[in-house]
Amino acid sequence: MKNIIDRLEEYMNIRGLNDNQITIQAGLSVGLIGKARISRKGLHSESIEKILYAYKDINPEWFLIGIGEMLKSQANNTSSVVVASNSCSICAEKDKVIETLQQMVKTQADFIECLKAPPPKASASTEVEQAPEADGAKKKAA
Repeated sequence: MKNIIDRLEEYMNIRGLNDNQITIQAGLSVGLIGKARISRKGLHSESIEKILYAYKDINPEWFLIGIGEMLKSQANNTSSVVVASNSCSICAEKDKVIETLQQMVKTQADFIECLKAPPPKASASTEVEQAPEADGAKKKAA
């Protein structure tokens, strides 16, 4: 049964990589890959994570447990593109909703300003017409 070091060596052979290239590109400690290959022991999870992050074409399931294909399939890459396309249409819809809400907020702010403004002063003829009614209302109340 192959271990993770065997699978790493297989990937390195196919890609034409050496220990030093993996170490530099994945940001690993100098000598880590060489020591792991000599001792045939596994790698720490942080090292595995760095390798998978640096070499995005490696199928993580294959690399970790040996199941599936070594390289991510083209189908996997296509599905992520479809998701990105869908998320763009969702973003466009979100932007429309935001714009509509901003217009509503502006309309409400304008309405609030109108309510805060003092009422227009009545003309002299309107005051005269209202005055007798006010006196009549006072007499009825008394």
